[in-house]
Amino acid sequence: KETEQSVVVVDYKLGGKKITPKELYRGIQLQLPVYLWAIQTLLKQYSGKDYEPAGMEIYSLKYSKNDFGKKSVNSKRGKQSMQEKIALNKELILQVSSFIKEYVAAIATGSFHLSQHEDREQLVCKYCDLKKACRVQEII
Repeated sequence: KETEQSVVVVDYKLGGKKITPKELYRGIQLQLPVYLWAIQTLLKQYSGKDYEPAGMEIYSLKYSKNDFGKKSVNSKRGKQSMQEKIALNKELILQVSSFIKEYVAAIATGSFHLSQHEDREQLVCKYCDLKKACRVQEII
């Protein structure tokens, strides 16, 4: 059960795609863990209290019977107790922090790598405005 000293972040989306634990731990999906860290940090700063990272959710606003509504985002498959979720979210926040440091260092040196998605062409390239000018297919 969530407590008064825990926090859950919710991100509202028009698509509401389910985020997988693999995407979280590979550094592909950073948004919700960063939000979770940020709200924890801000609450500590303004209230002086420590809040536990209890969860992350996507709330799909997509007008579809199957997609509309709340979807929990878990850093591990299967059912966990609240204490397990909190421990996993703390671990995830640390992992994401290291990814961010790596990404910032790479950007500072001008190093921009291709997306790490296994199905990059379907998930990323398909929606890219620069697809016609990009020569990523030649590299692959």
